[in-house]
Amino acid sequence: MNQGKLTTADTDLLVRAEKLRLLFNHLFPAVLVSIFTGILLTAVLWPVQDHTILMLWCFFLMATSALRLVLFLQYRFKNPTLEQMLKWEKPYIFTLLLSSTIWGLGCVQLMPLDSPNHQLIIMYFLMCLTGGAISSYWAHRRLMLAVVAIVITPVTLWIITQNTSSASIIALSFCALTLLSCLVYSSKIMTDAITQNLLKNYELAHEKEKVEYLARKDELTDLYNRRAFYEQLIEIGTYCERHNESLSIIVADIDHFKAINDKYGHFAGDLALMKIGEIFDRHTRTSDICARIGGEEFGILIRTGDTSEALNLAEKLRAAIASHPVEFEGDTFSITASFGVASGAANFSEIVKKADLAMYDAKSQGRNKVILATENKDTTDMANA
Repeated sequence: MNQGKLTTADTDLLVRAEKLRLLFNHLFPAVLVSIFTGILLTAVLWPVQDHTILMLWCFFLMATSALRLVLFLQYRFKNPTLEQMLKWEKPYIFTLLLSSTIWGLGCVQLMPLDSPNHQLIIMYFLMCLTGGAISSYWAHRRLMLAVVAIVITPVTLWIITQNTSSASIIALSFCALTLLSCLVYSSKIMTDAITQNLLKNYELAHEKEKVEYLARKDELTDLYNRRAFYEQLIEIGTYCERHNESLSIIVADIDHFKAINDKYGHFAGDLALMKIGEIFDRHTRTSDICARIGGEEFGILIRTGDTSEALNLAEKLRAAIASHPVEFEGDTFSITASFGVASGAANFSEIVKKADLAMYDAKSQGRNKVILATENKDTTDMANA
């Protein structure tokens, strides 16, 4: 998720995706209810309706139900993220409306002209199915209303236009239309409440993520800070130790940084640090962990056993820093940095120490150098650099 401000377009898409996820969670039981209800209705109408018509209707109902089940299984197998959910919206809506049409228009064909009791039974089945649709698709108001309208309206209009319909079934039909009218109003209130709740949750989650992100970033250089660097080091280093894999550490320190601050001022020193951050960001991969781990000290964590790769990266960074002077108040001044590189599959804290020692070696050898850590190096050399 973008660390900037959460836009209205972003939240709208997230809410749509979350509502669609809720719909998919209700898909399997909804299909089972549709299948069971269809079989039961077929059995009830079997003595009074043409068997061919019943079997054709039942076939199409089962076919659309099978299509929806296949969609559900694909969804569960792929387990899409929230960002991927909207790709599943059109197939879901299409299969649901197709199944609803089979119910709505199909039941008009199933209506026995000479059996008011069975007409009443069909209407009762559809009312029950409508209640199930409300409970299953409440998260998506327009889709819920569309399903209810498709299921109820054709049969209701058929009944009202028939002179042979009984008073009780006509009354039930008007109740169905009243239900649909009430849903138009009440569902808006319910959906608005759900949407506002989802929006509030997303905004809170986004703010929390933003705070956590900022807590791991160095504000000046936009690299990771010391805390985040060592968290990553512990996590990746522990994994590498457990699996006997190698990692590389690069430690860099700006040369004569105090002199820059003394001569040009601390704002100039900040510009130098920002320049280093830009160079590191430009020349490293997204998988590399780059951080400002001290005042003018930087660290890079590379998950690779190839020492030459780490050395090449350090040299590239050293050359880039040396060739990009800092502009300050109409003037420019050059900066350089000393680099220490260490690799291995041993204790990761020892690798950091070796890289730090190698960086001090680069300082003692004239600065603006890249030094590879040696196996036997006295830690007291750090104090003499």
